[in-house]
Amino acid sequence: MMCAAFAQAPQQAAPQPGAPMQAPKPMNPEQQAERQAEGMAKNLQLSADQQAKVKAVFLEQRTKIEAARKDNAADPSKRGEAMRSARDEADKKLQGILTADQWKKYQETMQHHGPMKPMQPAPAAAPKQ
Repeated sequence: MMCAAFAQAPQQAAPQPGAPMQAPKPMNPEQQAERQAEGMAKNLQLSADQQAKVKAVFLEQRTKIEAARKDNAADPSKRGEAMRSARDEADKKLQGILTADQWKKYQETMQHHGPMKPMQPAPAAAPKQ
C-alpha cells in the first residue's frame, strides 16, 4: 500500500538540499545558436542586425555539427574533421559580420575559452608593476 501512495506523491519543483543534481536537458541546435548569439551580443555589443546574422551562422554551424556526430559516430577522425570544418566556415562568416574591433575581441575570447564554451570576455591582463 505504501508504494501506491509514494508513486502518487507530487514531484517537487526544486531539488531538496543534499539531493543529487540532475544533468541539464540537452539543448537543440536552435537553443544553442540563440545562447551563443546572446553571449556574443552582450560581450561584443552587437547591433540587432548583427545578432540576427550571428544567430543564423551559429544555427547553421550547430546543425552541421549535429549531423557530423550522427553521420560519423563510428569514425572519430571524420567527425572531428567535419566539426573543424563547420567551425572554420562559421568563423569566416562571422568575420564578415563583425567589425574589426569586435572580431579581434572575439578571437581573443576564443583563444582563452575555446570554441565550444559559452562566450565570456577574456580576463584583462594584469597591470605591469
